[in-house]
Amino acid sequence: SGVVAASSLVAYGVASRLAQYHGKAHRRIEPAQLSVPHKLEAMDRLLLGPYAIAVTTLAWLAVRGPPLSTSSAYRERWFGSSAASRWCLALYFAKTSLDALVQLATMRLYAAHAATNKRLEVLAHHVVSSFCFGYSLFATRQCEFFGCLAALSEGSTPFLNAVMAVKLFTGERKAAHRALVAANGVGLWVAYVACRLVVFPVWFWRWVADLRGPHAAELVARVSAVQLLVYPASTACIFALSCFWFGLITQGLLKALGLLGAATKIDDGGAVVSIAQNNNHEGVSPPREPPPPPKSSSPTPRDDGVARAADPSHRRRRPGEPSGAAAQRTNGAPSSAIDDDEHHGRARDGDDSTPSVVGRGDVLSRRANKSPCGASTHNAPLVSRLK
Repeated sequence: SGVVAASSLVAYGVASRLAQYHGKAHRRIEPAQLSVPHKLEAMDRLLLGPYAIAVTTLAWLAVRGPPLSTSSAYRERWFGSSAASRWCLALYFAKTSLDALVQLATMRLYAAHAATNKRLEVLAHHVVSSFCFGYSLFATRQCEFFGCLAALSEGSTPFLNAVMAVKLFTGERKAAHRALVAANGVGLWVAYVACRLVVFPVWFWRWVADLRGPHAAELVARVSAVQLLVYPASTACIFALSCFWFGLITQGLLKALGLLGAATKIDDGGAVVSIAQNNNHEGVSPPREPPPPPKSSSPTPRDDGVARAADPSHRRRRPGEPSGAAAQRTNGAPSSAIDDDEHHGRARDGDDSTPSVVGRGDVLSRRANKSPCGASTHNAPLVSRLK
């Protein structure tokens, strides 16, 4: 705890002097403008990578002693202890407890976004892990082997933290930054398979094999009921979350490599992140931009001029042309050329220079005077105008 506290204070001081980039627009926040949650977030980025490497190394030193395939080594697995195992559990417990506090302190930064639910998942993961490791470390001093075996899952965290640190401190402004994000995404995918999708099934296999072996009665009598019930249940929940997160990681990796298009958000056992071209820090979607104002339906001056030119009411009336509603009713519609004589002007026979409105009676009389070949014998110019 002292090591974690001292290193956290140093990292907080360094984080207070570093500019940060947030959102798709790479909004730069100068050190003087950083809030306390921003500084805590940067502090976690500076500490998480070295911490994960130290925990994974200690966990590997602790679990390589007792052979996994030998049932006679059950005492070492369930009741054994070593300096490496205790340091691993203590460091994991202290750092995970600090991470839970940081998650609570920075939650308001993401309260307006969908990533709040994802951070709650991470927070629940930290709380459950801290309880299990703390219970074994301080209450019973049992099952240290299984705690260290589960702590091997932290082997994927350095790659995840590298992705997030690059996005936070550089904003992916250069192609080299984006290439570094993609390279660490590949490392994250490979480490996730080895340290989570393989480690957790091995954990369950060894746990169940010991409890169903010849020494099951001794284990049930000596091991705490809390450990027998809570440890496998919490490990199952973390494994289920890891499988879900792995699907998102795979999708994000393919998009970071340009195989699926835009970016996606991914999660890991400690944070939410996007490893593709989406430059959202912590996978948080920025507030949506307001939609553009609707275009005005009123015509532009040029359109208004065209409309006025096309409107019969604004044209200069020719001599003898009907005015008002009668002109509008006869303009532009084929059927308006044939209307009642009572409401329209009289047709002008033989005059091609003046537009005319033909009454229904005149048209019928002219149809009656058509020749056998279909042409009107009474007024040929009027027929051409009607056509």
